[in-house]
Amino acid sequence: MQVDGNDPNNFPFLTYALRDIATGLLFGGAGFHGRVVDRSIELGYGLAPSFRRQGRATEACAALVRAAFASNQVDQVIATTDSDNAGSQSVLKNNGFISMNDLKTYWVLARPLPDDFVA
Repeated sequence: MQVDGNDPNNFPFLTYALRDIATGLLFGGAGFHGRVVDRSIELGYGLAPSFRRQGRATEACAALVRAAFASNQVDQVIATTDSDNAGSQSVLKNNGFISMNDLKTYWVLARPLPDDFVA
C-alpha cells in the first residue's frame, strides 16, 4: 500500500513546501517518507542551495519531530543521509538525533521519556 503524502487524512505525516515568509519564495520541502511502521517514521528535507546554512533545515526538521511526537503515533523518528552530507548530518545532530552507524548514514531520535517515568 502506498501512502499519499498529500492526503490530509494522513496528518501530520505529509509532505510540506517550505516558503520564505519575507519574500514568499519557495525554497525547499520537508516531510515524512511512507507511513508509521512499528511506531517509527522517517523524515526528510531538501533546500535550494542558496537557502542552505541559514538554520532553515534545522528548523524544518525540528517542526517535523515535534509534529511526529505530538501525534502520539510514533516513539522514534529516523532519517538517512549520504555519508558525505555533513550539512544534513549537522541538522540531525542539532535536533538530537544519534548516528547509528560509522558512516553516519542512519540516524534515530527516540521520544524523550517524561520526567515522571519510572521503569
